[in-house]
Amino acid sequence: MSAAVKMAARESGYLVHTASAAGLLSHIQSATYSVTKHAAVAFAEWVSIKYREQGVRVSVLAPQAVRTPMTARPDGAAVASVDGMIEPEELAECVVRAMAREEFLILPHPGVHDYMVRKVTDVDRWLRGMARWPAGARRRGRRDAILDFALQHLRRVFCHREHREHREHRRRRG
Repeated sequence: MSAAVKMAARESGYLVHTASAAGLLSHIQSATYSVTKHAAVAFAEWVSIKYREQGVRVSVLAPQAVRTPMTARPDGAAVASVDGMIEPEELAECVVRAMAREEFLILPHPGVHDYMVRKVTDVDRWLRGMARWPAGARRRGRRDAILDFALQHLRRVFCHREHREHREHRRRRG
């Protein structure tokens, strides 16, 4: 907090808060992780709102899975790596690009944006879908459940894309 105050006093500064996609969506395997990451996002929003007019820019970094010692553990990235693991260098490049554009949300995994849209569009459906994931993990084993979850996501994406293309084609014809 004192960093933001000092930046505001000189009317210039940039803060990047590191959170996680779990701070925007949720982490179904750890309430503690999910809640603290949500708090980090909320705090970054507050700082951005409070000090924007004083020249302080704020971004919040929300990756899913980055290849680090944390994700190297057997339980470290089961859910997060569904959409793929990125390298730290990729993450750094993404942060630099987002800062140059002064974007609040830095989402290195493009799928996170899509998940967020689904979540805010229909929270009840989102919650039902998230609740199904751990049940599948318990019944079939974590690896199979991750693959099933990823396949369901891909089916939804392709079905949505086909539906959108079909609708666009009909609109152009009619």
